Amino acid sequence: MSSQETIVMKPRGETISKIILFRGKAGTGKSTLSSELGKRLAIPVLHKDDIYSVADYVSRHSVRNKICFDILYRFLQTVIDSNAAIILDFGLNHIDDARRLKNWIEDRGGELKSLL
Repeated sequence: MSSQETIVMKPRGETISKIILFRGKAGTGKSTLSSELGKRLAIPVLHKDDIYSVADYVSRHSVRNKICFDILYRFLQTVIDSNAAIILDFGLNHIDDARRLKNWIEDRGGELKSLL
């Protein structure tokens, strides 16, 4: 580093955690698109299917879904706390679910961009 270069450190809180959400029905290309964008931007991608399949010991869909969302929200809290970015591949077919997630993220200082 030359003597004329300066390193500017931003105080914690000035950086906003960016969360990109791919939502929509099954088979619409969410996983393909989110994975490709993740590669191009060098941002990790969290696929709901990856979490859902780990909970295969639970037979009831509603319970497995709840497990997925509990994990998602805990993980997103860590993402926001670290001012990181992530791409989510979570269907969230009901607009109310997407609004709840957006409000939850923004209440904690993050920013959600939803792609349908």
